[in-house]
Amino acid sequence: MLTFSDVADSHQPLKSKARTKPRILFVAEAVTLCHVTRPLVLAEGLDPEEYDVHFACCESKRNLVENESRRFHPIDCVGNESFIQNLSDGRPAFSKETLVGYVEQDLELLESVRPDLVIGDMRLSLAISARKLGVPYWTLTNAYWSPYANQPWVVPELPVTRLIGPTIANPFFKVFRRPAFAMHCRPLNQASAYCSGKPLGYNLEKMYTDADQVLYADAPGLVPTNGLPHTHHYLGPILWSSPGAMPDKWKTMDPARKTVFVTLGSSGPVRLLATLVSSLANADPKINVLVATSGRFVLDKSIRDRPNVLVADYLPAEEASKHSDLVICHGGSASAYVALASETPVLGIPSILDQHLTIEYIRNSGAGESLRAEFANESRIVSMTQQILGDESYANAARQLAKEFSSLNPSERFRHLLERSPAVMKT
Repeated sequence: MLTFSDVADSHQPLKSKARTKPRILFVAEAVTLCHVTRPLVLAEGLDPEEYDVHFACCESKRNLVENESRRFHPIDCVGNESFIQNLSDGRPAFSKETLVGYVEQDLELLESVRPDLVIGDMRLSLAISARKLGVPYWTLTNAYWSPYANQPWVVPELPVTRLIGPTIANPFFKVFRRPAFAMHCRPLNQASAYCSGKPLGYNLEKMYTDADQVLYADAPGLVPTNGLPHTHHYLGPILWSSPGAMPDKWKTMDPARKTVFVTLGSSGPVRLLATLVSSLANADPKINVLVATSGRFVLDKSIRDRPNVLVADYLPAEEASKHSDLVICHGGSASAYVALASETPVLGIPSILDQHLTIEYIRNSGAGESLRAEFANESRIVSMTQQILGDESYANAARQLAKEFSSLNPSERFRHLLERSPAVMKT
């Protein structure tokens, strides 16, 4: 394996053999599915006749991303459960040891592939490894992590919120957020110092956007920023939906009833799924409940067999959202943006900070509401569901956002940036 000690710290670009088309390497840190599907959508939007596309991700996602038009490269990724548990416990998402290992693996990958450009999604180690080898590096992230955004900070679910409650903890979070974020920056700084001696700073927003070019997978009307430099770009919401059709049971459900689609994705508080579904299934008046478990939870047969409940490991999110009057999700951008693009309002049940930030922006737009995971009991779930279903203003706000979403074409914007990139133009 190539290590940082084998590489001269010259920042000179890798020398590549003459090639007829630019080689683009996508690197996805699969801590949640979103960080895989966003670069995947961009990769699929590139013409294989014009670009030599490579995709690096954990082995478990090979079947999702590999095809004849792009080469797959297996890399190590922190597991989803470890990632969520670290954040829930208030610890940094990645340890120094993990990040040092990532840097070494990145160096080997970059030396092997020799890309003209590398694009990472949540692969923070590329800020060290790509620069070590002089490879142009773009990062794909959300605008609510931008240093140029005015974020509606909310304390996420942490040990302190479970101890004293989020209402008391939130003012303290706003005061001590910077020191807390600095703690989350420490492992990457330690890895950088260990590998090259260059500190990356202790501003989390700057660390998440530390790249040659920054791509935001959001709509500026929903998540605005101020004074963006020319290296920061909005692509627009990058939408992805599981392939396949709705199960046959959907055709037997009463079309006169309101329909709610429940999906907690790969990172939502799955411990609440049984409470969510049972409370909605018993609601009066009756509603149809569509449930995608992501294979993370098995609902009791007595719930699954109800005529107004449809349960599957995965459902085509776009179609399910279009058939629904409300989407209940973890509040994160992947599920929420598909719902809003379908003109459907959102009830978010967030736990980690990403989810809180997304649903706060949506709530401020009028297209949804937030119900903290700590407060999500049966009565509150039913009450907020009925509130949104009974107020047309939520759907109207979702329609307005859907118009903006439809005016943005992330794949087209991405291709335009590539065509203007010196790293690609020189090939």
